[in-house]
Amino acid sequence: SSPMRASYSSKLDSRPTASPTGPFASHGSGHPTDEPAVAVEQGPDDKVTLYASSNGATEVATWEVLAGPRPGRLESVGAVPRDGFETSMLVQSFDPYVGVRAKDRLGQALGTSAPVKL
Repeated sequence: SSPMRASYSSKLDSRPTASPTGPFASHGSGHPTDEPAVAVEQGPDDKVTLYASSNGATEVATWEVLAGPRPGRLESVGAVPRDGFETSMLVQSFDPYVGVRAKDRLGQALGTSAPVKL
């Protein structure tokens, strides 16, 4: 477990869902054309602010914060509710890489950002 702190939501539901019209059928909501983006702002005492956004993804309900020792070894360290176009998250990380994963209201992953080296 990573020594990273983030406020998180425990109301994620991981039950799979099926749609008779396909997983990307449009019902008046935006679907991202690119993977989520994350920007990082370094702060004092191993604290960083992550800024997460997903171009056009109106169904994003939460952002899962990821951290790890290498780009291919990121693990979840918490989640925060989406807050508009860009969501900021203050976290404390001792890991050299971070990223975010967009999730819908049922907890299904919508996309994952590229890892960012701190």
